[in-house]
Amino acid sequence: MNLSIPRETSFTNLLEDSYDEYMSGYSHISGEDNVPQAQAFSQMSPPQVESTAKKLQCDSNFSIQEDMLLVSAFLNVNQDVVQNTNKKRTTYWSRIWEYYHQWKTFTSERTVSSLMNQWSTIQLGSNKFCGCLVQIESKNESGKTNKDKLNVAKELYQVLQHTKFQHEHC
Repeated sequence: MNLSIPRETSFTNLLEDSYDEYMSGYSHISGEDNVPQAQAFSQMSPPQVESTAKKLQCDSNFSIQEDMLLVSAFLNVNQDVVQNTNKKRTTYWSRIWEYYHQWKTFTSERTVSSLMNQWSTIQLGSNKFCGCLVQIESKNESGKTNKDKLNVAKELYQVLQHTKFQHEHC
């Protein structure tokens, strides 16, 4: 447990600070002493899991085309290292919003907040799917093609998450 964190620091501030540090390449987290905390976060209680499932349903009104443009915006804005150094989260997401609206070829009036929420949904699902794929690939089964491994990873994801992987297009 890190005792250097002031008691008046809220959980939201910690998340925002960690995100800013991640984007700037600096992190105070190191060593194996953080592993027990990571394990505690991975064991979510049922109410939290239910609220996450409801959130995923609310964000499903993004089209595949919108998702693809959002991913493109995120990746292109991330490539500009000079512009992203030591910027606040709001500035960063404003740049993603500008890119999104500059390059869209469809009608959409998404707000910065809706883009942030959709990105977090895409990222969460993709990270979980990548975890399933790593589990399958680590078995190192001979005779299986990459397509076979992908199909088995999709099945594993569906078993673990009780839903199909929704963001394969991303």
